[in-house]
Amino acid sequence: ETALGLFSVPSKIITSLQNLIPTAIGSVLFPTMSNYSANNPSKLNEVLHKSCFYLLCFSLPLSIGIFLFADTIIHTLWGGSFKMSSSILKVLAFTLPFTFCTYPFGAYLNSSGHERMGTLNRGVVLLATVLIDIIVIPIFGIFGVAVGWLGTSIILFVMDLVSTARCIHLRWGYFAKSLAEIAFLVFLMGVLGYLLKPHLSIWFLVPILIFFYFGA
Repeated sequence: ETALGLFSVPSKIITSLQNLIPTAIGSVLFPTMSNYSANNPSKLNEVLHKSCFYLLCFSLPLSIGIFLFADTIIHTLWGGSFKMSSSILKVLAFTLPFTFCTYPFGAYLNSSGHERMGTLNRGVVLLATVLIDIIVIPIFGIFGVAVGWLGTSIILFVMDLVSTARCIHLRWGYFAKSLAEIAFLVFLMGVLGYLLKPHLSIWFLVPILIFFYFGA
């Protein structure tokens, strides 16, 4: 029961972010992609690439920010009794870029008549989740569940990416360039946050990091 409580706190934070942002975007993305799939396939490709770019722009710094301030977030919201939850939150934070960027690929598969691929991918991930949990929970406990969650997030992202690449021409150069640019800025933001964290309150530091990231 204690382990469940320690895991439920960070999982609620991550699940809320996953449900709030990608789901909201996905509700707009799916009908848009469905329309372009039927009437303007070239535009569909553009929407897919841009949606991945913007979701990555948002999710990657968000995951680093949560990783940096996990201890403060847990202590501020739930107190010192949930200190162990911060380690779990740090692991789960890195699920966000994969989960966020899975949405456009899933929306493409569903809107372009390739629903079976998307359904198959999620069936495989569900089976993988069960198997991973059976293996890691007895060995690593709740921390193993967090690592398993990260692993299955990566698996679903890769499977949807590969499935999409089989159906449409993906601009790999565009993805690589975008990832490199965003990762570089996020790295600088992370270093700045790490250096200033001991000296500034989170309430002052977070706005500084946001301004640095979006102003760079």
